[in-house]
Amino acid sequence: MKRCLLLLLCFVVVLSVVGCKGFNPAPDHGNPEVSEQTDPSGLAGLEAKIAKANQLIGIAYLGWFENDAEWAKEELLKQDYVKELSFVKDIVKYAEYDGYRMYAIVPADTTVTLSVHKCEFDDNYHPRGGDTLISANQPILIRGNMSDTIPNLYIIAQKGSQKVEYALAHSGMDGKLVNDKNVFYDFTPYSLMPEFASDNQVGSETDLVATAPEFLDGNWKMVSGETDGYQFTAEEEGIDSELTMVVGNDAVTAKYYFSTEFITERFEAEAEYMEEPLYHDCGNEVWKVKLHLNSGDFDDGDEFNATLLDKDTLLLQHIFPFDGTLGVSYSTFVRK
Repeated sequence: MKRCLLLLLCFVVVLSVVGCKGFNPAPDHGNPEVSEQTDPSGLAGLEAKIAKANQLIGIAYLGWFENDAEWAKEELLKQDYVKELSFVKDIVKYAEYDGYRMYAIVPADTTVTLSVHKCEFDDNYHPRGGDTLISANQPILIRGNMSDTIPNLYIIAQKGSQKVEYALAHSGMDGKLVNDKNVFYDFTPYSLMPEFASDNQVGSETDLVATAPEFLDGNWKMVSGETDGYQFTAEEEGIDSELTMVVGNDAVTAKYYFSTEFITERFEAEAEYMEEPLYHDCGNEVWKVKLHLNSGDFDDGDEFNATLLDKDTLLLQHIFPFDGTLGVSYSTFVRK
């Protein structure tokens, strides 16, 4: 009898313990609205902001980081402005392609398919997606874009029938991400980043257009270039190249000189101002000048166009016949 009573008592005690556990409330992990209020730098808060802006993705430029991937990510997390984006340290998806500019890309939610591709250009110099570098439905870190104004990264985000495509480029006027068409939510911490503290750039597109002839005038020295995705500095390739622009009362004229160990080329030209960009998503999407060659060492099929990325940086585009199609190269010049 005592044994039965003892077993019955143990059974009651077990039921009591289980019953107490059943009434304990589950831990409150919060919801997106709470997370946004208590930790605005958290991922849930950012996703809520992206969705509120009616965008599929958010993108942030996080700075220039050289060397190998592990070192770059370690240096990234040391930056004070990145500490303001607390979720960045937890991003595990990473890819890179020919460049040292680091970006974080965040989908609005897990139903958004996000992919980053090598950026290619069609016959009309419009960007498009090439080989896939990475694909996910979660935040991504991507490193690339040796040039800030000539993109080599192309983003595609899709959710059902919604689709966004974007060539990842910076404005030549203020260095910020180009987003004139409002295709993403920009969460770059510009105000905290040292490289955006300088005011040595043209204040606005209006200023640049208004004073374009004045800014064009002068002597320009080539510092870097890109041909078919290959990026280089003039010093590395032993290039000596200069462009002189003269703004007169009735016309703008240009003289160009290019020299290496193996070749020397020149031309003289007149410039025609055109209210269209050098290429789609160019840092200056307002205007370019077309250089009509009067004399020089180039063939009739060669075409040159130029634009200003800021008052002291000029971008020269060279379109040339190549293997039955057209090739294109870009050269960056700075004011002497």
